[in-house]
Amino acid sequence: MEKFIVSANEAGLCNRIRVWVSVTRLGEKLSRKVLVFWPKNIQCWSNFSDLFENKTKIISEGELRKILKSDVKKYIGNFDGKDGSHKYILFDRWRFVLFPGEIPKGFAKMNPSEDGASIDFELDRIPSKVKKDFIRVLKKLRPKKSIKKAAEGFAKKYDLENFVGVHIRRGNDYKYSPISMGNISSDERFIKRMKWLVKKNPKTIFFLCTDSEDTEKKFRRIFKNKIVSFPKTNRYRNSTVATQEALIDILLLSKAKYIIGTFPSTFSEMAWWFGGGKAKVEMIGAENTKKKDRIHKLLNSNKIYAKIFKKLYSYVCVLERRIFLGRYIDKSKHKNVNEVFKSSYRHGVK
Repeated sequence: MEKFIVSANEAGLCNRIRVWVSVTRLGEKLSRKVLVFWPKNIQCWSNFSDLFENKTKIISEGELRKILKSDVKKYIGNFDGKDGSHKYILFDRWRFVLFPGEIPKGFAKMNPSEDGASIDFELDRIPSKVKKDFIRVLKKLRPKKSIKKAAEGFAKKYDLENFVGVHIRRGNDYKYSPISMGNISSDERFIKRMKWLVKKNPKTIFFLCTDSEDTEKKFRRIFKNKIVSFPKTNRYRNSTVATQEALIDILLLSKAKYIIGTFPSTFSEMAWWFGGGKAKVEMIGAENTKKKDRIHKLLNSNKIYAKIFKKLYSYVCVLERRIFLGRYIDKSKHKNVNEVFKSSYRHGVK
């Protein structure tokens, strides 16, 4: 009986790439064929084939539902090493998937899993053997020729290796959530750090990646000719072109030897991985997440006042999500915000 391993992450581009790499790596060692569920939704409005050349087997939502009703073992946490006789093992998570014992419990510091046996955002702390193996598999992911050509053409114009790469995420929960990471990785923190770098070396030039046109304009006003960005033709979240241009940004950002990123954005981290794990990375706000941690503890509490807060929190999130979609979807394609709103809340395989 042929056995399969399934990547079923429905979130953003970089989260999907993480799971693809993890599942491909596990599939090699477990002798299982890789299947990928890659839905086109507001988190990633591109098919796998719009982005990559790989002949990965992509399954539909109907095929996924059949798998979930069959002989399957589903993981939302780390792999326990027991794939057993199940025809399918399925991973629905955003973190890198590891084999048991690869990383000791309590290892992680930046954004630990429940037991701390994780490598997410650990970068240079990741054991060399594990790091090299993930990079080896990531190199098998081949961006479409048109995307690669666009990135290489832009890179030829600039000496990106000697630029400081900057990634400022401002869409989605990084701007609107009550526990907004945009408030922690704030514009002010980026500006302060970038000004310090310019003061230290007046020849400093920044390659800026951001999902916000307003943010790009703001930083160009402040830093003028010290900002270089890949020109965007579309920033709407319900656009294939916007997702393709995001991948171009990742490839270009990966060429920088020094990256200032948004914490905890997997976009910033994935650029480091695409660059072979060589860049020095500074995550703005990584040292100041007490506000986020306090609210998360409150949301996970069973006390009565916490339940009331959780209810209010959910209402605010829904309201702000609608505001976000109202600004960042192409009205010519989707006039009804509710249509996109519903598709954006289909995360998690049921």
